Amino acid sequence: MKSIKCLILINLALAGWLTGLDVQAQSTATINQYNSLIAAGQSALKSDNIASAVAAADKAHALIPGYPGAIQLKRDAYVKDGQEWLALNTGDGVSKAMTYANLALALIPNDPAATQLKKNCYVQDGQQWLALNTGEGVSKAITYADLALAIAPNDPAATLLKKNGYVQDGQQWFYLNTSDGYSKAITYANLALALAPNDPAATQLMNQAAPKLKSLQQGALQQVKLTLQNPPAGINLSGNITALLTGTSLFTMPIGNNFTMLIGNNLIGNAGSGLISIQSLSPGKQQAAANLASALSNLSAALKANNVAAAQKALASVQAALQAN
Repeated sequence: MKSIKCLILINLALAGWLTGLDVQAQSTATINQYNSLIAAGQSALKSDNIASAVAAADKAHALIPGYPGAIQLKRDAYVKDGQEWLALNTGDGVSKAMTYANLALALIPNDPAATQLKKNCYVQDGQQWLALNTGEGVSKAITYADLALAIAPNDPAATLLKKNGYVQDGQQWFYLNTSDGYSKAITYANLALALAPNDPAATQLMNQAAPKLKSLQQGALQQVKLTLQNPPAGINLSGNITALLTGTSLFTMPIGNNFTMLIGNNLIGNAGSGLISIQSLSPGKQQAAANLASALSNLSAALKANNVAAAQKALASVQAALQAN
């Protein structure tokens, strides 16, 4: 009997389960009691009696703290409890499952089963948020997808969740029916397609948003041109705008007091005296001419580039410069 006891203790020590002091200190009765507790805990776990399994693990650990069997049993109990909570597919279930995953990981860091449980919690939490179909829901879903992917890069379920989050975010922007909304929809469609090329939902979103955005941009640019051709009352913008609209660099514009300005390459002049440099004007006129030249140049570039926002901003600058004159 003594030889068997010694062999058991030596094997435990070699396995790293008992310290040298543990080997000397444990009696055969203690080891037998420990093994009985572990067996009872495993049996309870098979019967889905998780509380009894945890209690048995705690008692065994109190008998021989250095032996990992009790820790493993308790980890198994926490993981199983978490899996059962997660299977409920409810908000409370996800929360409880996450708690048990963290408890298991506190016992055995990086444990594969506990890590998998935690990743699955993030995915299910994200799916529940996405199902709300709200702005906050989409944001939370993408956040949880990222947390899951941090645990398991390229995980299919987490990747699908993130892709669906991008698509839903893009759809919500699309339905605003604005230029900014269509632009954001295209952005999110591209993000989704980067995760899942040729994804039907993302492709459909792109195909819907792109022509809508183009149509709005063309309408907005046309409005800028109409404003140039028919300026508001008090704005003298009735000269030759053909060059501006066709993108050439030199054009004429009548400014108050029968003075016609020729704009191009930092030069101005009136109709009868030829071109002079802006720097040759008086300080007040110099600044006004420079402002107008810059604004018209920006407007011309924006129209050539079909840049709606830049064209609208440049038009406002042109109108302000003309009013200043």
